[in-house]
Amino acid sequence: MPARRRTPSSHAPLPARTLARRARTGFRRFGRSWIGFVSATAVWLVVTLPGCSKEEEKQPPDVVVLPTVYEEDRFFVVPEAENGEKVKFFTSTAGGLFIFADAAERISPATTKSDKPSGGKPTEGKSAEANPAAPVETSKPVDEKAAKTPVSELPAPKFKPGAWIPAPLPTEGVIPQVPSELRKQAGIAAEGVDGMLGDAWFAELVWTLDYPNRRLVLHGDGAYAVPEGANTVPLHFKMSDEGKRLSNYMRIDIGVAGAKLAVLLDTGATVIVTDEAVKSLDDGRPSVRATSYVVASVFDSWRKEHPDWRVIESAAQPAAEPIIEVPKVELGGEEIGPAWFVRTADDVYHDRISQVTDVQVNGAVGGNLLRHFRVILDYPKRLAIFEKPAGSAKPRRP
Repeated sequence: MPARRRTPSSHAPLPARTLARRARTGFRRFGRSWIGFVSATAVWLVVTLPGCSKEEEKQPPDVVVLPTVYEEDRFFVVPEAENGEKVKFFTSTAGGLFIFADAAERISPATTKSDKPSGGKPTEGKSAEANPAAPVETSKPVDEKAAKTPVSELPAPKFKPGAWIPAPLPTEGVIPQVPSELRKQAGIAAEGVDGMLGDAWFAELVWTLDYPNRRLVLHGDGAYAVPEGANTVPLHFKMSDEGKRLSNYMRIDIGVAGAKLAVLLDTGATVIVTDEAVKSLDDGRPSVRATSYVVASVFDSWRKEHPDWRVIESAAQPAAEPIIEVPKVELGGEEIGPAWFVRTADDVYHDRISQVTDVQVNGAVGGNLLRHFRVILDYPKRLAIFEKPAGSAKPRRP
């Protein structure tokens, strides 16, 4: 039975603490330069994503090719508001949810602001709770005055026909707005980016991530045809005893050197490699790129057991972690490679991210591996369909 699209019911914001946590989740997705700069002093506002109110236009067609920009094996969406302004969102199946304040203002000029969410009392803005998926905690002190700043709501614009994107259903169409000055602190990874659409945006819907054709496709009614020769694999979510999904983070299994490895499916996994590493890679590509991650204990065992696998020391910023080139990886029923994995501390995935997955995960697979496929992600049915078209990925160092 096709997945049913649900229309968000109102503009009413979720609790400030919940929205702040969703935003804070996402900053690491651009690479480690995003870690730790979101302090408890941030003032959290909310904006309803354009096109998500009850009064908005008709439901989208059954299949929608979203306005997509494809950069270094990662998908960005660039919707255009009716006023002609565009915003560029980074998308990540394991990312957060936010928009920079200056971008929100461009697509929805604030004529009025309300300190009261619809039908409720003024909501105090609160600092973000510790997010189990955040690798590093900020150490900045809490600004009590900023922490009590009321949550506000901005008018929701409409998108132009042909430049539409869906609203995040789990948040009732609401995304948090973060201070524009954080853009500068984020550095090179945030250049030209206006926000992030993460796991809450992807959840509950059906998508095709068409890497060979560089398209992001929404199946509005949940229906699709399984391509001939494609492989269907289960998506594992953390579930309650009653069968309710508790998290939108997806776990899949990959194979490396004959061993199965549980990992996060993270379409936004990104690394910033050092200038020296760029020279060593010698692939003609920029420093900001898609990657995959693996915990230190597994990385070190690979290195010990396979001394012929190439390693570049101090390659990943800002922690100067090494990267390792794995010749072959089993993913989605296919053997692909080579692919680079970034070494990361065990506790990042074992202790923190694994709190929101069904079993302990040992890293994440990102676009440097997914680029070989056309991937259908069916959240309602908890399935992923991997199709590997002939010649889908040109040979290059990943």
